[in-house]
Amino acid sequence: MAINYHDRAAALGATDAILAILEQDAEVLETGDSHPDSTNLIEFINVSKSYGKRQVLTAINLHIAAGEKIALVGESGAGKTTLLNLLLGFEAATEGRVLLNGQTINREYAAKAIAWVGQNAYIFHGTIKDNIALSDPDASEQRIIDAAQASGVTEFSAQLPEGLLTPIGERGYGLSGGQVQRIALARAFLKKCRHYFAG
Repeated sequence: MAINYHDRAAALGATDAILAILEQDAEVLETGDSHPDSTNLIEFINVSKSYGKRQVLTAINLHIAAGEKIALVGESGAGKTTLLNLLLGFEAATEGRVLLNGQTINREYAAKAIAWVGQNAYIFHGTIKDNIALSDPDASEQRIIDAAQASGVTEFSAQLPEGLLTPIGERGYGLSGGQVQRIALARAFLKKCRHYFAG
C-alpha cells in the first residue's frame, strides 16, 4: 500500500506539471520567433519498436507542428514511455524514422533541442533559484524569475521567508511532489528550446 500511495502522489505531481504546460500560451513556451514554422516539426514516419519478439509500437505516423500542444494518453503498457524515449533519443526505432526539423533524432541533438520534465525530477541541496538555473547557469535573474512565474513556482515561493532564495533539501526535502514538479517545469522553461514535454 505504501508503494501505491507514493506512486499516486508522484502521478498527481506530474499531473500538475502537465496541466501547467497545457494551460500556458504558446508564446510562453517558445523562444525566438513566436510564429509557428512548418520546418519546426516533429515527425514519426512509420515508426515501429520491438524488444526481441515483443512488439511495443507498430507503424506510428505522427506530425507535431510548432506551437501545438499534444497529450499522449493510453493504458499502462501501451507504449507511451517508449514513444517518448524514441523522441528524446534514448532509444532507436526498430523500423521507421523519428525526425526533428527534418533531422534524424539522436540523444545529442535531442538534448540541445528539447526540454522535458519527467515524473521524478532531480532536486539538489541549494536554493529554489539554483535548482531552476540548473538548465542554464548563465541565465539572467529576469529569465529565472520569468520561468518561475510561468511554471507556478512563485505561487508557493512567495509564501516562503526567502522567496526563490529559500534553501531546499536534497531530492526536494521540505517540498510537496507538485512543488518539485513545478521547479522542474521552470527548469525546462529556462532551457533555450522550442520543444517541451512532460512525461
